[in-house]
Amino acid sequence: MVKVKFCGLKRPCDIAWANELRPDYAGFVFAGKKRRVSDDQAAALRKDLDPGIPVVGVFVDDSLEHMGKLVAAGTIQIVQLHGQEDDTMIDAVRQSLQVPVIKAFSIASQDDVRKAEQSRA
Repeated sequence: MVKVKFCGLKRPCDIAWANELRPDYAGFVFAGKKRRVSDDQAAALRKDLDPGIPVVGVFVDDSLEHMGKLVAAGTIQIVQLHGQEDDTMIDAVRQSLQVPVIKAFSIASQDDVRKAEQSRA
């Protein structure tokens, strides 16, 4: 079954569209520059997002503490990792924060596909 995530939400109008169109997930990016939101900005946006839409926090090589702060505050309910995080970090996020974990992979070869298939995420 296909699931839809609106990711990179930054503005109140993004939240309004999500509330109207009801994707399976909404995403806040806590990395990079273009779509990055601050913790405070994400918390404010989350308050206006329908509580039935789970929020995914997108991170690149971030700390478990930072992710945990956002989970504990109710800002995010799922962690998506886009950096060099290994299975040890995936296990730590899952066990410590008690949330689902998604891991993004760059695929350039069959070996990359095998690595993705073997991931604990």
